[in-house]
Amino acid sequence: MELPPKPKRPFCNAFT
Repeated sequence: MELPPKPKRPFCNAFT
């Protein structure tokens, strides 16, 4: 699940 260009956060990595 790719998200738009936003401030990368630790939780974002788990969503990838």
